[in-house]
Amino acid sequence: MGLHELIIRNFRPFDEYVFHPDHDAVTVLMSPNGTGKTSVLEAVYALATASSFRTTSASDMIRTDSDLAEVHGTLFQNDRRVQIDLTLHRGIRNTTKRMLVNGQRPTSRAVVADVLPLTVFTPEGVDVVRQGPDHRRTLLTNLLTDVSPHLSEVVERFAKVFKE
Repeated sequence: MGLHELIIRNFRPFDEYVFHPDHDAVTVLMSPNGTGKTSVLEAVYALATASSFRTTSASDMIRTDSDLAEVHGTLFQNDRRVQIDLTLHRGIRNTTKRMLVNGQRPTSRAVVADVLPLTVFTPEGVDVVRQGPDHRRTLLTNLLTDVSPHLSEVVERFAKVFKE
């Protein structure tokens, strides 16, 4: 189980980068500062969530001289091969995101979380304590649906009803 291949194009500092983590070992990224280690981790996070842990603007993930970024991941869940593709397109007014799991749009966040469960710890993680209850509720909801993906539909319906 896990990520077998990551291909990123026009993502942050990378024109194109192909990464093959060793699925039988712990992967450690080592290189000088400013070479893209955090960007590789951000690409994996984007593949799992269609968002960034570094910015709220999807446009920031697209390489400066490009309008299109791609993140492709090949994973294995037991014997099942799963392909996740994320495309970010910077338009004049906004940036659009398109995610596909085995060529189909996922019906919920849980579909991706089931294949690529992910938790990121950053120095900003202390914001859970500093920021208000909305931030903590969002974090707990995301953790809940990552651990129990079948609950995501209930959580999404609750959020929709709560907003109305």
